[in-house]
Amino acid sequence: AELRARVRNLLQLKSYGDYYGKYSEALEAQVMERTAELASSEVFLRSTIDALPLEIVIVGPEGELVAVNEAWKSFARENNYTGDFISGVNYLSVCDSHASISEDAFLTGRAIRSIIAGELKDFRLEYPCDSDTEKRWFCMDVRAFGSAIPTSVVITHQDVTTRKHMETQLLHKQKLESMGQLAGGVAHDFNNILTVIRSYGDLLLADTEIAPAHRKDIEEISRAADRATNLTRQLLAFSRKETVSPRIFDLNEQLSNIQSMLGRLIGEDVKLVVDYQPGVHLISIDPTHLEQAVMNLAINARDAMPRGGVLTITTRLCTLGADCPELSADMDPGKYVLLSVTDTGSGMDAETLARVFEPFFTTKPEGEGTGLGLSTVFGIVSQANAHVRVASTPGKGTEFLIHFPIAEGQISFAAIEKTNNAQRGGEGERILFVEDEASLRKLGSRILEKNGFSVSLAADCIEALKICSESAVPFDLACIDVVMPGMGGGELAVLLLDKYPALKILMMSGFNDDDLLRRGIGNNSIPFIQKPYTPTDLVAKIREALLDNASQSSPYLRLA
Repeated sequence: AELRARVRNLLQLKSYGDYYGKYSEALEAQVMERTAELASSEVFLRSTIDALPLEIVIVGPEGELVAVNEAWKSFARENNYTGDFISGVNYLSVCDSHASISEDAFLTGRAIRSIIAGELKDFRLEYPCDSDTEKRWFCMDVRAFGSAIPTSVVITHQDVTTRKHMETQLLHKQKLESMGQLAGGVAHDFNNILTVIRSYGDLLLADTEIAPAHRKDIEEISRAADRATNLTRQLLAFSRKETVSPRIFDLNEQLSNIQSMLGRLIGEDVKLVVDYQPGVHLISIDPTHLEQAVMNLAINARDAMPRGGVLTITTRLCTLGADCPELSADMDPGKYVLLSVTDTGSGMDAETLARVFEPFFTTKPEGEGTGLGLSTVFGIVSQANAHVRVASTPGKGTEFLIHFPIAEGQISFAAIEKTNNAQRGGEGERILFVEDEASLRKLGSRILEKNGFSVSLAADCIEALKICSESAVPFDLACIDVVMPGMGGGELAVLLLDKYPALKILMMSGFNDDDLLRRGIGNNSIPFIQKPYTPTDLVAKIREALLDNASQSSPYLRLA
């Protein structure tokens, strides 16, 4: 009996052993499975972190460098960091060793210690780094890695040079736009004054009884006014408020037409080299403005090569991708027609390059330049919805790159100007002259009455409406200044055309800003004369506006 009991106990122990053995095997299998899953998860996590374009560093509570990803390793290799900076280094010690010579290193070390101690949640720093080729910008983010105190920190690091360049371009463009607004306003006011000076000068010159000595003095006044007019036109071009007549044309053909003139402009000491890619797409811009821009660039290049050199003008069809460095913040990726103007002159330093398109900025000696040449180029290009950028190295020359959007449509040709009515005066037509500047009202009255028109004057839009409503005989034409206090000229034109459909309108302004005139006249086109004008200009424009078949070569402002 005792033997049987012992056998039974042994058999029972064996069954327990078999059971626990199987349980142990199952548990071991589960542990191995979980271990494999964790290993796989760790590999997946590591692969994910390594695949990120950000440089990632994990720093322990004592400042030791715990782990880095592949992007950081590549960054370290590219910047010639030692192997110790990838593993086994104390990050805080590195910051401390550079703190005396780098404020960024001091701030980073202090922030990491504050985050480790739980005193700071996160820290961000953008800092520059000068290399042999260019200045690059980096962004560093430091955050707590875990909830324990003291904690580890995770540092993400990335190159933000492209973003910084785009921000700089945007700020520079906004600065130029602000300066353009100021320049446009100044030019508008000066054009009002110049209209009076030029027109009274012309009226005096038309007087046959003026003594010869006085006539010469008046001619000098007129020539000075003409020079001032050219300056204000350059200001208006920079501010993008000059009247334009864009055409669709072949850039290569237009450049070929002015090539001989450019050769004479730059002189014999400068060699002109052209390389026009056949078959480039059409562009849309005022052809006279394009010529002015190219000539300004050629003059700038000539002045940068006083001992001679090479001026190269090329055209290309190019494609700018989303990641292309030539694509500025306000450009869409795609195809562009590229015009490049390159010289082998003295080049520009970074400070000059940053201000190259500012009006009145010049490096020439006093009296040798207005500082408006390149600012005019900027305004012309911007008004054509194109983009200009410049690259330059001191002693190696300068390159201006202009990217034109590809124009849709057929080549358009300039209309032939009509001059058959330019010398013809009035025949008693009734003119309402609306101008808030008293000197210009007086001038307008004198010019028009002298040329056979019947004139009524209004100082503002309210007075103009009152005169029209009280007049027994309708007016034939209203000359209206665009910018006036209170109701603007565009709104007055709307009201007058609604009430008097047969009335002709001629708008006047020191600059042309379409937004001032969009007051809801549908698709009607309103003739426009830009100040400063001469008596002959004003009379010819009024004769043209009075005709139903007005010359289509004139600048028109469209009210929409």
